[in-house]
Amino acid sequence: MGHKGATLGYRKIQNLDQDRVWMDYMRAPLFDDACKRVYGAGTAISSFRCMFFNKPARRPGSAIGGTTLPWHQDRWRHLTADPLLTVYSALDDATAETGCVFVVPGSHKLGVQNPEHHSGFLTDEQVAAACGEEKQAQLELRAGDVALLHNWTIHKSGTNSTDNSRRAYSVNYMPATTQAYCHEYEIGKNEKVDLKQGGQEMGKGSALSEGGLYFPVIFPREE
Repeated sequence: MGHKGATLGYRKIQNLDQDRVWMDYMRAPLFDDACKRVYGAGTAISSFRCMFFNKPARRPGSAIGGTTLPWHQDRWRHLTADPLLTVYSALDDATAETGCVFVVPGSHKLGVQNPEHHSGFLTDEQVAAACGEEKQAQLELRAGDVALLHNWTIHKSGTNSTDNSRRAYSVNYMPATTQAYCHEYEIGKNEKVDLKQGGQEMGKGSALSEGGLYFPVIFPREE
């Protein structure tokens, strides 16, 4: 979807569950064990928002690269249930200088903070109450490190002040029974598309930009 070309300026590339190399990685036994601990050993698991993302190096003539990402929780209103496990794999060193993720440890226990926002972004009042500087921690990682995160963990990221990209791969694991509410999305003044037509993703819109509507089974379970 979107621009295709040779550049290190991509912010994100989604739908990587279509690629065999990434799919093989997503099926690693370690991640299977994590899913069993979170959802139970008998729960079949599918994936949502299988995504490469990048905090680009600073631009020529600029002191920064990338953009800030405000405090939020990883949850989406168009799903019938919230994914609760994110696997974040660092492809480059993630440091404060390259715009690493900041988290509020333990904040998943607070539950969903802003259920009205379609992607879980917090209001200014909620940030003031839950994200004081003394509550924050930097999620600094070395290339090759993997972090397992509860999706309701409040987090944000900054800009990149270095000449190196900060790339990573992220996937959400969820019960295979999870479905999307979104059947139709308005893409023009008088044009609508059925996002599930023929089982294929169609058109443009939030459901597509936030992981699409096709959720492949990653870990099937025996009946």
